[in-house]
Amino acid sequence: MKAAIIYASVHHGNTKKVVEAIAGENVVDLIDATKEKERDLSGYDLIGFASGVYYGKFHQTVLNFASASLPANRNVFLICTCGGSAEEYNWVEPYMRSKQVVGLDFYSAGQGGCGCTGVHDTSVDQFMADTGMKFRILEEPLQSVDLGGAFDREDTRGINAELTKVLAEMQKDGTTGEIIGNYLLHPENYLEDIR
Repeated sequence: MKAAIIYASVHHGNTKKVVEAIAGENVVDLIDATKEKERDLSGYDLIGFASGVYYGKFHQTVLNFASASLPANRNVFLICTCGGSAEEYNWVEPYMRSKQVVGLDFYSAGQGGCGCTGVHDTSVDQFMADTGMKFRILEEPLQSVDLGGAFDREDTRGINAELTKVLAEMQKDGTTGEIIGNYLLHPENYLEDIR
């Protein structure tokens, strides 16, 4: 089986570390979507897309690459990464919840295979909308993650506390749901049980 991972690693370098570790243990071609806009992938049986999450989406270079180069009827998997250390920041309280879910790709499942991925629901929803690929999301999440914000630990202005207060007001009056609804499908799913 010939495999490739198309990735973008532009912030902390975590995605590159993950895909290089995978390539170190498996025979897989790595394609940096920030350097290469498209490639003929018809010779690959398994194709992965890897990126950090940027405003609920994969990095735009990965999405563009997938739109330009992904052949039909291939086994596909997704890898999402994030970086940073909790001790480095003054935190804003959570304003949104994302669930780590298992997604089965319809083509593989229909062919007797098991093409699946563990990914944040926000990312897989947006990936399906952006690429036209279809995944069946299993109902039971692997985990839930509360999304907030952060400021540098050295910042003593108290902006994190003020922003927490404003975000709580925005959630209460429905503004947060309206904003999330402009970018993600089913905004109500990302607001449940936050406060």
